[in-house]
Amino acid sequence: MKTAIRWLRSHASSYAIDPGRALVWGSSAGGQLAALVATSCGDPSLNPPDLPADLEDQSDCVSGAVTWYGFFDFETQHAPAAGGQSVDTPGPEARYLGCDPPECGRARLAAASPVDHVDSGDPPMLLIHGTGDRIIPYEQSERMAEALRRAGVSHRLVLIPGVGHSFIGPTAGATREATYRAIDETLTFIDEILGSGDRSTPAD
Repeated sequence: MKTAIRWLRSHASSYAIDPGRALVWGSSAGGQLAALVATSCGDPSLNPPDLPADLEDQSDCVSGAVTWYGFFDFETQHAPAAGGQSVDTPGPEARYLGCDPPECGRARLAAASPVDHVDSGDPPMLLIHGTGDRIIPYEQSERMAEALRRAGVSHRLVLIPGVGHSFIGPTAGATREATYRAIDETLTFIDEILGSGDRSTPAD
C-alpha cells in the first residue's frame, strides 16, 4: 500500500490528482493495513526490499485514515492463556505474520501492530466498529483509539451497537442502518480532512 501511494504521487499529473491530499481507508485486514500506513509515515523499516529507485523520493505519508472493524494489536489479541498454554491461532494471522502470533516474538508483533507505531505526528483517524463483532472484537478499535488519545492524535471512535463484522445486524434493517451510518461518518470525515489543507507531506 505504501508503494502504491508513492506510485500514485509519481503519476499524479497523468491522473490529474492532487499529490498533497491522500487518505487511506480499509476494512477488517484492510483496516490494519490502512492504520499501519497512517502511523508509519517515512519509516524505512517498512519499505519493500525491491522499492523502485524512481519512487524513493516520493512520500508515503497520508492526510488521514479510516478503518472499519480493523485489527490493530496482535500481541494483546494473542496473549498466552492461563497455565502457560498458548491460545489457538487463526490461520490468517499466522500466514500474514509468517509465524503463530504467540510464538512470533515481540518485535515482529509490534512491527505489524499499528498501536505500536502511533506517535504525535500521525494524521487524524476515524475508527468504526460494531459492538457485536465476533471476528475482530471491537476492543481492538478501542485500543487503537486509546493509543491515539495518549499520543494527542486527533481521532474519532464510532461504536455501532449490536452489529457484527461488516456491520451485519440481526435484521436487514439494522444492517442497512449501520452501513448508512458508517458511510455517512466516513464521507463527513473525508470532507473535513481533505478540505483542510495538506497534511500528507512531513516538514523538513
